[in-house]
Amino acid sequence: MILIESTSGTGNDTWSYSGTQTPNTFSFANDGDADATVGVGSQTITVKPGEAVDIAVATPFYELAITATGAWRLLVGR
Repeated sequence: MILIESTSGTGNDTWSYSGTQTPNTFSFANDGDADATVGVGSQTITVKPGEAVDIAVATPFYELAITATGAWRLLVGR
C-alpha cells in the first residue's frame, strides 16, 4: 500500500477524499468494545473488537462509511 491518508476517530464517521490520487486499498482497526462496520461501494465489512482488516478493491473509492461506537483507526492507500 502507498499511503494516501490516515485518520482515527470514535463513533460514526464518513471519510471522503477529493484529491488527485486513486484510493483502492484501506486498513481499518477496531479499537472499540463492539462490532464496527466499514461501507465501501455496495459492500459492508464487519470488524470485530480488537481486530483489523486490510481490503483492496478493484474500483477506486472516494468515500467510506464507518459505523462504530468506540475508537477506530483508518489508513487509505493505493
